[in-house]
This record gives sequence, C-alpha cells and structure tokens, in this order.
Amino acid sequence: MKKLAFIFLLLYPTQVFASSVILDNKAQILRAADLHEAIGALSGKVTDCVEKDKKPIEECGCFSLETCQFKTEYEQVLKLYCAIRTDFPEWQSKTVNYQDERSGYSIALGMIGLEKMFGTQCN
Repeated sequence: MKKLAFIFLLLYPTQVFASSVILDNKAQILRAADLHEAIGALSGKVTDCVEKDKKPIEECGCFSLETCQFKTEYEQVLKLYCAIRTDFPEWQSKTVNYQDERSGYSIALGMIGLEKMFGTQCN
C-alpha cells in the first residue's frame, strides 16, 4: 500500500501539493485554530437545533447572517475568516493544514468552501 501511495505522489505531485498550505508558524496556527473553533461552535449550534430541537435544516442552517438564528457565532466566524483572508491571501483556494497544539489533532481547513460562504461578506 505504501508503494502505491508513493507512486501516486510521484505521478501527481502538483495536484496533491499545489492546493495545500502546511502551517508551522505558531502565530498562524493559532489564527487557523481560532477560526476552526469558531466554525465548530457555529456548527454545534446548528446540529443541536436540528438533532435536539428537531427543527428542519432550513430553519437551523446559517446560509447568511440575515437568516441565521445564531448571529453571534456566525459573526465570529465571519470576523475571523475575513481577517485571515486579508492577512494571508496566499491561503485562498487552498487547504490549510496544521497540527493543533490545543487538541493534538491534525486539522485541515478548506478555505475555498469558506470563501464561497463568507467571501462576499468581507469588507
């Protein structure tokens, strides 16, 4: 299996690595981790609304600030995302990978998805 993965990397190195950024700078990792935590908080609220409160996703989902009932959490994600977008334009349309020291997990943030959801709302 390792040999097959190695061959894959040899054949497709630009597709595998061109769309990723691997963070090793502690300040950048903390910024990415803050965004990840904010996304988790918003996601948790939406999940609770659907699963515990038994409401439809249309009622619980946060597709825009105007329709989101969890405005504080949505605004936090938006604020952090827009700041990262401004400070790290090289992250756009990439997957940002880092080792989160707080949780010990390897995290991957799909910036292209965040851009689709929040990009037009950044000033």
